[in-house]
Amino acid sequence: MKIKFARLLFSVILAFLLIPGLQSQTANGTCESSVPFCGSNSYTFPGGVNTGNAQPGPDYGCLSTTPNPAWYYLQIGASGTLIITMSSTPSYDIDFICWGPFSSPTGACQSGLTAGNIVSCSYSGSSTETCTIPNAISGEFYILLITNYSNQPCLITFSQTNYGAPGSGTSNCNIVFKCSVVALAPDPSICDPSTNSYSLTGNIEFSNPPSSGTLIVTDQTAVPPVSQTFNAPFSSPQPYTFLNIPCDGVQHSVNAVFSDSTGCSLVEKYNAPPPECPTATIKGGGTICDYPGATASMMIALTGAPPFDFTYAINGVPQPPVLNYNSTTYNINTNVPGVYTVVSVSNAACTGTTNGSVSVVVNPLPVVTLNPFPPTCQNTLPFPLTGGSPAGGTYTGKNVTGGNYNPGAAGVGTDTVFYSYKDGNGCINSDTALIQVNANPVVSYVASASQICSGDSVHLILSSNIPLSTFSWTASSTSPNVSGYFSGLGVFINQQLTNSGSTVETVNYTLTAQALNCSSNPVTAVVTVNPVPLVTTAPMTASICSGSAVSKTFTSNVAGALYMDLYTLLR
Repeated sequence: MKIKFARLLFSVILAFLLIPGLQSQTANGTCESSVPFCGSNSYTFPGGVNTGNAQPGPDYGCLSTTPNPAWYYLQIGASGTLIITMSSTPSYDIDFICWGPFSSPTGACQSGLTAGNIVSCSYSGSSTETCTIPNAISGEFYILLITNYSNQPCLITFSQTNYGAPGSGTSNCNIVFKCSVVALAPDPSICDPSTNSYSLTGNIEFSNPPSSGTLIVTDQTAVPPVSQTFNAPFSSPQPYTFLNIPCDGVQHSVNAVFSDSTGCSLVEKYNAPPPECPTATIKGGGTICDYPGATASMMIALTGAPPFDFTYAINGVPQPPVLNYNSTTYNINTNVPGVYTVVSVSNAACTGTTNGSVSVVVNPLPVVTLNPFPPTCQNTLPFPLTGGSPAGGTYTGKNVTGGNYNPGAAGVGTDTVFYSYKDGNGCINSDTALIQVNANPVVSYVASASQICSGDSVHLILSSNIPLSTFSWTASSTSPNVSGYFSGLGVFINQQLTNSGSTVETVNYTLTAQALNCSSNPVTAVVTVNPVPLVTTAPMTASICSGSAVSKTFTSNVAGALYMDLYTLLR
């Protein structure tokens, strides 16, 4: 019956192909659209004419050209060797190539058809070709490409010709005649450490699907399970994608089933990526000075999927744990010295690893003192500041230049002087002291006279612009003939001066006022002391005649003295 049917089919097809101007086409002209075959059944199809070349990408081995391609695949049923014989009617040149083994029928179409996967190939001029698949393993897939090199209308027939022979294998006919899910090709991604999840992609490859219902693919091991549903009509291969599956590192089962053909299903297993356990690495730390508010900074860098629970320790003493932390960096600012480590970290997936150790050193500030400054006076020249300890620091402040203080520039009032010192650790401390600038008094006087005669007294009254000033004076003369002067203290000067000489002499009083430890600029009061002249006369004639002139000669010890004489007339 099969032979008669085959002959009748051949006659019909051949007559159809011989209609003038008609070119045959093949539905399975690409690897992705390849159709299954199986067993010892003989398969006959019209060879393509002017249908183009096979798709680019695969390694076609011995085939220099690939005209009019027809793609098929088979799944090994029983392990063993398979011999597939191909021929054309009429006898025209056909060629073939076979690749394998693969885990799915069309999963290798994009990148698996390589030179290393070529099982058998022929580019002869014959109309009969033989493909041998040695040592095939049950469940494996092989892809067969047959080309019509002649580009002539013909029927191409192929079948397994060693079926039932010792050592021969078989092919799975369920995928040819029944609804069959032949491959799922689950392909998990790596685990995303930021979410501790992965995605799963694949292609559901099937044959003879039902015409209605749904196709449901489910990862049954995922927690919770994830699934994707596709509605009729169905086309193989059917891509599927699952997102955000928790990484768990266990073997998962993926099931695909048609709702209107519940026996048409397949379960495949794959290994999920292991969970990305979190890590906690501490960085930073350093040395600080014990300034108010000064802190050392450190950071705990976290990887993995938040939230995190972690604990750090100071000198081995665990601190309160940080729970449900949702960021990937945790900052610590502290002035507590010690060695900081992370002792534990975990997230919902697993307990992670810790790394790193940082130290915080807090150096004390140097003890700095500045002794109080004694009051100074406005007319004091700039002077170096002292009294800071430890030595070697720096004096600063208003009216301070190069460590010298300038009272004249400061004026009357109070200034603050700063003394700063940096120690060998680079830590700076300072102290302050006030410096008081007092005004200098201005001395003045009132004299009873600026000239006196020898033997008279001089009277001076001293005063100052600053109340409660005290006064001192020094008295001097350039001549030894003057006496009666002396230096002293007080507001009044009362001195009787004597000039024993014959020339005018002076006494210099240098006056000074003191107030608040400040002295005035000296003021000099000059007192002139005139000598008292001594007069002598030469003897004069005791009597003269009337009408005669009388003369008298005066002399004095003081040059330029004026003379006056009194005469008495006696009768």
